[in-house]
Amino acid sequence: MSKDIPVKDLPQKVEKEWKNPLEPQERHLTTDLIPFGEYTKLRKRAGDPRRGLFPAVNFEQAYMDELLEDPVMQAVKDDYAYTAWSMEPDSIIFLKKVFEMYKPQVVLELGSGISTPILSAKLKELWKDDDIAPLYVTIDQSDDYLGQTLKLVKKAGTEDITRPVIFPISYFKVGDVAEDGDQKVLACYDFDEDKLFEACDGLRPDLIIVDGPTGGGAGGFPFARMLTAPILSMYVKPNALFCMDDAYRDTEIHETQSWIESNTLQVLGVKAAGKGLMMGLMIENTFNGK
Repeated sequence: MSKDIPVKDLPQKVEKEWKNPLEPQERHLTTDLIPFGEYTKLRKRAGDPRRGLFPAVNFEQAYMDELLEDPVMQAVKDDYAYTAWSMEPDSIIFLKKVFEMYKPQVVLELGSGISTPILSAKLKELWKDDDIAPLYVTIDQSDDYLGQTLKLVKKAGTEDITRPVIFPISYFKVGDVAEDGDQKVLACYDFDEDKLFEACDGLRPDLIIVDGPTGGGAGGFPFARMLTAPILSMYVKPNALFCMDDAYRDTEIHETQSWIESNTLQVLGVKAAGKGLMMGLMIENTFNGK
């Protein structure tokens, strides 16, 4: 554990008077998902002990060819290099379809990247004939990385609806204190409610995309997404759609199981796209139900 990263208590209350955004009458979600229970049974019988079901080969070129049909991808393709950390093309293609079905008004994205310009453009397109201005709030822990993403956003023409926010990583105390005084900690974005409230114009996000913080590998934090759903459950709209990338990874499986057990998330299933997309609905609680 890095000594440069602060250790804090988990937030326990909501200070701001959040409001719920409009819910379109035509909102729906129709897609094929692997039920989470069946998915975990599959994981017990298959997969690498170290990598789980995480892909061992690159995505098919056909998915990139399809994504390149998107005018925004065409505009930014020379300014972005795909890496192992990037959201894969078929996941972005699927999320575009989710946006069309669900028509969110306030999107909260954890971990910016190539998804940001493409999905913010889709969001802007969906609301172009309405009087309501949508918001695409993108969060990152890195000024440099977020700065690179904002250059892509500018090329996409969505600076007017995109709200970039930097939230650093902190460690948060979880669980009981041991007899020797030690207490378990988990890393997560240090969500500042004032900054989040301002970025969202005081509206509870109704769709969340989780592709950060960095979970594993160099510079990553083990189980860094474990606290995202519990903390955000205080600020997002009840039944907000929750979409987490990297669902084929064992850490994300454990995190999802934790949210089910804590009654934080109603898990709908896993979409077999990219590195796996876990889909769920945020459950109403004491904070977000006000």
